[in-house]
Amino acid sequence: MAEKLIVNREMEEIEDFEEEEEDELENQPQDWDDWDADEEDLDSDFLCLFCELKFNSIDSLFEHCSSNHFFDFQNIRKTLGLDFYDSFKLINYIRSQVAEHRCWSCGVACQSNKDLQSHLHKPDSLMKDMCLLWKDDKYLKPFMQDDSFLYSFGEDDDVQEDSSASFDKEELMKELTISDDIGSACFDDENMVDTVKSGSRAVNGNESKEASYSSNRSPTILMSTNNASDNGTKNGKDKHLQVSIAKVIAEKKKTVNENYFGAYGSFEIHREMISDKVRMDAYRGAILNNPSLMNCATVMDVGCGTGILSLFAAQAGASKVISVEASEKMAAVATKIAKDNGLLWDGNPNGSDGKSTGVVKIVQCMVEDLEKHIDIPPNSVDVLVSEWMGYCLLYETMLNSVLYARDRWLKPGGAILPDTATIFVAGFGRGGTSIPFWENVYGFNMSCIGKEVVENSAKLPIVDVVGSPDIITNSAVIQC
Repeated sequence: MAEKLIVNREMEEIEDFEEEEEDELENQPQDWDDWDADEEDLDSDFLCLFCELKFNSIDSLFEHCSSNHFFDFQNIRKTLGLDFYDSFKLINYIRSQVAEHRCWSCGVACQSNKDLQSHLHKPDSLMKDMCLLWKDDKYLKPFMQDDSFLYSFGEDDDVQEDSSASFDKEELMKELTISDDIGSACFDDENMVDTVKSGSRAVNGNESKEASYSSNRSPTILMSTNNASDNGTKNGKDKHLQVSIAKVIAEKKKTVNENYFGAYGSFEIHREMISDKVRMDAYRGAILNNPSLMNCATVMDVGCGTGILSLFAAQAGASKVISVEASEKMAAVATKIAKDNGLLWDGNPNGSDGKSTGVVKIVQCMVEDLEKHIDIPPNSVDVLVSEWMGYCLLYETMLNSVLYARDRWLKPGGAILPDTATIFVAGFGRGGTSIPFWENVYGFNMSCIGKEVVENSAKLPIVDVVGSPDIITNSAVIQC
């Protein structure tokens, strides 16, 4: 409630400021000479990516860059298939390279901007791997403050539902709900927003910038109105820039979610999990051998996949099983499986023989969005089940969603399966690596590859199977 009041108060301040600006403009003497000069400055607002020239329209800027600097922005976007998010980073990448007198496409460093102008050339080839040059999320942060290019190049794009170009102020606030990593990458400009990195709330009496954490630990960013009052003429540009950044965030979140949950549409992944007999027997035993826990219980399965745990719960006597699955494909598969086994709830409380026709209800969404899809009261779930564990226990990053469901819907004294976990660590020898393989390849020494493998393994996690003969230390508990 407090957060809503803060947002409403700041919105009212912005609206009052805008009204004051309009009144001031109406009361000012009509000095047309000054007006023309000011308008000319505002119109010539598009700074070239490569030189100091400014243009009064984005189309003029596109034409100039193409004819004078061999940079056809629209063609590059089309050829490389760049979305709004990638294009946004491309612009900031180029501005950063030009500031260092460096060619954006080949990386050649020049002595001055003049030398760079002479060097610029068409890209040797527009291959997909070229996007790696601006892949880093640091290019989400505008390199140049008030860069009109950033909020104008995509005006004609067809935008997804979540990224509509028509934002009102309240919608903009919602769109600026971002994760910690994106917040630090995009929004550390103090003139725009301020992110709180620790604690549930931070308030500075002399500042109007505040941030609060929602229940799923994403910081909600509130705009400051101080700069608006000092820089009225920049109000429109700031608003457009914030809208563009909001679109970037929305697209980023959408892409990440689609990639993550889309990966679970592969049946091979589910076969691998179900084929893990030790794990599946443990789940099955915990569910079927606890009749006092499961009989007539309301069960929620977070990330149900094929629905195997939901089927166990129904088999154990649960009266209602809510199976939540974010992957559209797997939700459809789980629905078909439950139906084929006579366990899908069809909306009728009783069948022709007076018995329930099924207890499993599949809901296709992220668990954080569950209340948008079904009516589920808080603290109404008796048992929470989930196969959230990945490699090294935490790999699949699903634990936060399970904890969200626990805090929102699990009854006091309710059960979570599983509710404890232990991480062990042990050391393995070089025999558990590919190093020996590269030392003798058909009689040739390729150990240089092995050295590179070792260097890479120190930077990124590697998931592999190590045989017991290669384990050379005792195991130790690092977390329980």
